[in-house]
Amino acid sequence: MTAADVPVAILLGGTSDQGVNMSVGEVFLNVMEGDNFEFHVSGEGQDERIGVVMTSPNGKEILSAPEVLSDIHQRGSEAGVWTVRFSRATKGMFEDYRFDLTGIPALVFLRRDRMW
Repeated sequence: MTAADVPVAILLGGTSDQGVNMSVGEVFLNVMEGDNFEFHVSGEGQDERIGVVMTSPNGKEILSAPEVLSDIHQRGSEAGVWTVRFSRATKGMFEDYRFDLTGIPALVFLRRDRMW
């Protein structure tokens, strides 16, 4: 889907957060002026962990967590494109993790250069 020549997004929402299985890479959040959001991420199951780095639109690393097991939250409000990079954790099992986005339309884009 990252090779598509049109914007591709994942719509988060419903009654629970987004479950992901054994995937790493980046997603992008498009935050509008005046918006405030909260990003949530956690490993799932016993000792299942994920590494996550969140970068603000100005390039500042806001969150760096190399081995997330239990739910962590990061708030943000700077307008522009935020980057979230998921990676294998530095320790623990790599299998499932969950993430969610609240406060703004819950869309995460697969490419920085293809959004709406």
